[in-house]
Amino acid sequence: MLFLLLASALVSPQTTTGEALFYKQWQLPIAGQVKLGPLYNGRSCAACHINNGRGRPPVDGRDDPSFVLRFSIAPQNEAQRMALALEEYASIAEPRYGRQLQDKGIDGAGEGRLLVEYRDKLVQLDDGEVVILQRPVYSLDNLKKGPLHKNVQISARLAQPLHGIGLLAAIRDEDILSAEDPRDEDKDGVSGRANMVRDVVNSKIVPGRFGWKATQPNLLQQVAVAFAQDIGISSSLYPQTAQVCTDDKSDCLATSSKPANAGKNEISDDELSLTTQYVSRFRADQNGAEIKFGAERVGEKLFSEIGCVSCHRKSYKITTKDREGDSRPQTIYPYSDFLLHDMGAGLADHRPEAQASGWEWRTQPLWGIGKIDKVNGNRFFLHDGRARTITEAILWHGGEARHARARFSALSKNQRAALVKFVRGL
Repeated sequence: MLFLLLASALVSPQTTTGEALFYKQWQLPIAGQVKLGPLYNGRSCAACHINNGRGRPPVDGRDDPSFVLRFSIAPQNEAQRMALALEEYASIAEPRYGRQLQDKGIDGAGEGRLLVEYRDKLVQLDDGEVVILQRPVYSLDNLKKGPLHKNVQISARLAQPLHGIGLLAAIRDEDILSAEDPRDEDKDGVSGRANMVRDVVNSKIVPGRFGWKATQPNLLQQVAVAFAQDIGISSSLYPQTAQVCTDDKSDCLATSSKPANAGKNEISDDELSLTTQYVSRFRADQNGAEIKFGAERVGEKLFSEIGCVSCHRKSYKITTKDREGDSRPQTIYPYSDFLLHDMGAGLADHRPEAQASGWEWRTQPLWGIGKIDKVNGNRFFLHDGRARTITEAILWHGGEARHARARFSALSKNQRAALVKFVRGL
């Protein structure tokens, strides 16, 4: 039976405050109060993480705040090259539109609208079965600030599920680093490496673990950057002008000065901490320790044999605090090594971020993957939601995962079904 592992499930006034901040619908500017925007994608954390689940691409022509487009450019001068080398930024902002397209604004209009269409790509498996993959093609309509930089780097991102995220934060850095093999010394074709990023609070470089390219090292920082980029709310970690406004956004800069809050961050350190504490308590649905039977047990064996475990590491031993504040050792089963891997041309976004190349992605945790449609109906896989099934997601794997994909293709139909059933049971 599926068991639920709770991370510090104590309900307290602090938890209630954090919950209120997570679900709060931030309002348009009112004197003396925290302000929405001036540019934003959603008005609450929950708008992007419905029922704490994953987002969805803009299918059927519908806009969705849980799907965003990231922008950057290659460094244009020595100062920018130095900033990247020192990890002051994970990327250089596009001059007019910053690091993310905000499709909404407090003046009633955002920066533009994202459009997506899909083109079929047929893949034939070894036994002759044909699977239709869909490749997204993105375009932008009604850009308010003029054209993008001629060498803009664009990457589409789906909102990540939040279940068990506090448990992932408890994994030790050394446990992530222990799996690195950047030169593929074991000759298995897999050469994972950590994305070493800046811990803003402690002013040091550490392994990243959150985000599609592992660009955030801790949950506090992940929450702060989401407030800044997605809702347009500044904090001591990420002042709004540094995240949303650019040199070419004079009206944005003027709006974000916010006379009523001059010299103040829009969300306090305490509020940021309470929101982070609330998010860290989302439970994790885990199935990794179960004894499996029939096709599911066969699928687990195949999952290991074809090489999926080379990146999707099964378990970690962590220590958390119980209700009394005492240390509590436990084992979690996220099925990820949290390292960067070259995923091949098919999934490449050609947008470097921190030390991650335009071909690399962090291994996505698989726990809870079988329940995503029950959580909020958003049954979309991979960083941009292009895959509609687990089989499609596997067949998009390339680069370091190409051998595992080839072995999956060579399985019989019943074996593939067993492997997919195992993954859907995680």
